[in-house]
Amino acid sequence: MDEKQVKETISAFAVATDARQTEEAARYLDENFRVVLYNFMNSGKVTVIPREQYLAMMKEGKVGGQKREVEFLLTDINHDAATVKVKLTSDVMEFTNYYSLLRIAGTWKIVNDVPQIVKL
Repeated sequence: MDEKQVKETISAFAVATDARQTEEAARYLDENFRVVLYNFMNSGKVTVIPREQYLAMMKEGKVGGQKREVEFLLTDINHDAATVKVKLTSDVMEFTNYYSLLRIAGTWKIVNDVPQIVKL
């Protein structure tokens, strides 16, 4: 049951992000959510994007907008914590994302996203 709920959370978040439905996407994110990118735009640095900035980027059209296929590669759940490795593929980009989720008050929330992005 937990694995199904975790996968549903990630899938629903991906669909909302692809459609740039900011309010819907926000439902799946914990208040402390952040994206951690390494070497974004060949910067050689770690870039941290907090929840509000990420959602603002979605509203501005800088995040999302491409329908992606979701493939679950790994799901590891231990009590109220989960780690999920997902491949998200569109016509122009492929993402391998490592999500961390916590079950908070009975609901799975995404707290961290570490994506690896490749242009196709």
